[in-house]
Amino acid sequence: MENNKADNPLVEKNENIAVYEQEISVLYQGPIPDPYTFNKLKEVNPSFPERVMIMAEQNNDAEIRRKDQKSKRKQQEIGLESRGQLFMFILALVLIGVSVFLVLKGYGLIAIVPFLGGISPIITTVINNLTKK
Repeated sequence: MENNKADNPLVEKNENIAVYEQEISVLYQGPIPDPYTFNKLKEVNPSFPERVMIMAEQNNDAEIRRKDQKSKRKQQEIGLESRGQLFMFILALVLIGVSVFLVLKGYGLIAIVPFLGGISPIITTVINNLTKK
């Protein structure tokens, strides 16, 4: 016996029907659970919601302290970098000054060494700053 749509009274014969399927997903992310879960925790033990809130507050405080420490370390790094650049600049000026002194004393050929030593960090810094932009 053949079972086709035309002979089956349970199958509608309307060809203009569209069937849609939809899937809904809900994602919740945060330090405390969603309200439904939060209320369910209260049913299990009345102290659970308060304990969850305390835990969330402690985690938040720890995150704030971690960010503050990271910011302080960054400021220290910037200070070290600035002092290093200042020291490099002073050293470069001293070497160039030694080079000028040697030229004035008649040691022109030897004066090239401290001059190159003094000018090279300045050139390196200028090139690095140009390539960063």
